[in-house]
Amino acid sequence: MSAEKGVINEITLTKLKYPVLRFSRGMMFAAKNADDITNCSKVALKKGFFSGQILVDSTGKVMLVKQAKKLHGVGPFWGYSFFLNQRIKVNLELEEQTRMSIEEVRGRVLGVLRQGQEWKASNDYEDLVALVECAGSISEIAKVITDAYF
Repeated sequence: MSAEKGVINEITLTKLKYPVLRFSRGMMFAAKNADDITNCSKVALKKGFFSGQILVDSTGKVMLVKQAKKLHGVGPFWGYSFFLNQRIKVNLELEEQTRMSIEEVRGRVLGVLRQGQEWKASNDYEDLVALVECAGSISEIAKVITDAYF
């Protein structure tokens, strides 16, 4: 992948309307900014965390992650921790997809909430589901999930 392609993708990520919801392998993650999307552990990258990941911004714009490649370590000691894992920044090859409607986003979010044990373990799980069901926009859904996630 050329350096130019990396620059294009970095610009694409900064043009998304945050917060962004990320869907991968039946799980859901929130991102408040581009760093939340492009920073991960070296183990996560090796295990294919980004493979087929779908990004949905607060307006319904959808990006599919086609490929992820390590750029460099992030943080002190080049990102290495005492546990020998490394925090890294990745370059994403993205492909724009068809926009999602509020009902598509709501359905995907509720599906993950209802199947994911980590979400059900939350003390405010029922409130979270109710807020997603009643949200009037994709932006509201993304904010509800982001607040719960962080």
